Amino acid sequence: MLSCRATIRNKYGIHCRPSTEIAREAQVLEADVTVRRDSGVEAKATNVLQLVGLGLAAGDEVTLAVEGPGEEEAAERMKNMFEKEFEYVPGE
Repeated sequence: MLSCRATIRNKYGIHCRPSTEIAREAQVLEADVTVRRDSGVEAKATNVLQLVGLGLAAGDEVTLAVEGPGEEEAAERMKNMFEKEFEYVPGE
C-alpha cells in the first residue's frame, strides 16, 4: 500500500461535479483508492456520494491510500485530481 497527501486547491472545494470527475478517474485505475480526512472520515474515490460527504473545502488536506497494481501511477493521478482547480461553480 502507498499513501500520499493532497491539498484541495479548487476554490469551491470538492462538490458534486469535481467529485464526479474524480470518481471517473478512479474507476479506470486498477488500484483501489481511499480518501481520508484528518478527522478519520474515509471515502472510496470511486464513490461520488462518499466524496461529496467528506465536505472538502479549499485548503483542506487529505491522505490518499492506494493499494493494488500500479500504485505509484494511481497515487500521482489521484493527487493531481484532488489538487486540480476545476472550472465548475456550485449551483450553475
